[in-house]
Amino acid sequence: MIVERPLAGLGLAATLDDVADLCRRRVAGDETLAMVDFVNLGLNPSDRVPADVASLLEAAGWTAVIHAIDINLTTTVDLLSLERLRSAGEVLGAAWFEEDLGVWTWGQMSLGLHHLPPVLDAESVAQTAGNIVRCAGALGRPLLVENPPVYYADGPLDMWTYLAAVGDAADCGLVLDSGHMMGFHINTDSAITVAPPGWAGWGRVREIHVSGFQVVALRGRPVWIDRHSEPLTRAQLDWVGTALEHMGRRCAICLELDGASRDTVAASVAAARALLDAHE
Repeated sequence: MIVERPLAGLGLAATLDDVADLCRRRVAGDETLAMVDFVNLGLNPSDRVPADVASLLEAAGWTAVIHAIDINLTTTVDLLSLERLRSAGEVLGAAWFEEDLGVWTWGQMSLGLHHLPPVLDAESVAQTAGNIVRCAGALGRPLLVENPPVYYADGPLDMWTYLAAVGDAADCGLVLDSGHMMGFHINTDSAITVAPPGWAGWGRVREIHVSGFQVVALRGRPVWIDRHSEPLTRAQLDWVGTALEHMGRRCAICLELDGASRDTVAASVAAARALLDAHE
């Protein structure tokens, strides 16, 4: 039986390119990184984790979460391709794995910004849930699923209903990405909202992601674009604060700030820390 480890506090997304530097800066007394409780490490199934990363994380006092990259949870999954990720989870003592729902690769090609969201219907829920269960078994740790960036939506369900249904069908934890959910509403011309306290998914949310985005005008209508380097807006921080209130318990918040300036990172960490402290 795969047992989920509790994790709360403030996390910061990292890659294999910058995680060692982040660890060293924290050990050296960096004031911003002193407010961070864990690292969310992005890994592709083909990545090999350097031998010193585990010891650097331990020296920094950080737990690791592994954000898998380019796993097509909504279509089919090559379970053999997950062996390196499983090994990385064991070496790092990861609390869990997580991945956005949808289609991230086409054959050997990564779709990146052209990622395809899941079809929002019952058939997709069933297929996705089956993939999640199989992947969690292959990874040997809990696999949490995240609502993806959405530039168009297909299917009768909204993202809130779909996410809760997948979590229930797979009996898995959820990652609620605030920017992605706000973007879903903007890009589907619906009112930005936080699900009410009675939403079926709140009990499964283990982590909230927060990152910058842009809203641009395209052919006379607003279009949301995922852009992690942008400063956080007050509206998004208020959205996260409301979500925390609806949960009524401690939760992990992870800042995804790749490409952001040092000043933006410092301001974002301070703002998120204040949100968590107010909630607790």
